[in-house]
Amino acid sequence: AGNSLVGSDITDVLSEDNGGEQQATLSQFRGTRQRTLGHVMNLMQDLLAIDNDELDDIKSMEELYDEIRDDPLFGRLFEIANVHTAEQFGLDVPEGVYKEMAGAIDDGDEWEEIRTQDWFASAQATADDQSFFHWELEYPEVFFGEDGERRDDAGFDTVVGNPPYVPTESIPETHKEFLTGRYETLY
Repeated sequence: AGNSLVGSDITDVLSEDNGGEQQATLSQFRGTRQRTLGHVMNLMQDLLAIDNDELDDIKSMEELYDEIRDDPLFGRLFEIANVHTAEQFGLDVPEGVYKEMAGAIDDGDEWEEIRTQDWFASAQATADDQSFFHWELEYPEVFFGEDGERRDDAGFDTVVGNPPYVPTESIPETHKEFLTGRYETLY
């Protein structure tokens, strides 16, 4: 559950120029992202292979899904995507943070040090408050192959959504700025 219009694609985080650190981030982070998503995709294949005819099968699927969601490296990808999206909502992050996160993603102690930073905590709080929804990470099996590489046919053919059931005047200005910068809208 989340705001499906507000989030980042992990591949966008890698392809954008994040404060001049693009090349360092790409070279450091691409292998980790691929390994992490490859690991997640192996778990997803196990999940999708389970028959769901019996209640025990469904319980096994639920346990494996929880294991996937609790994977530390997978969780760190979400946190990086949260930083990226929060930055688009006006969070000021120090120069070099993407390189720092890329270098620390495999090291639990280094990652814990990053988590103590105010900018990082603010990004995660903003993600919770705004209900960020990172499509590539929520549905990795739709975007990535078993090897963790982005699929040629990545994404959904169709997504059906409802319009917001709130007056547009009540949508926060930061949301309006984000949405009009990313989507063709009526504003």
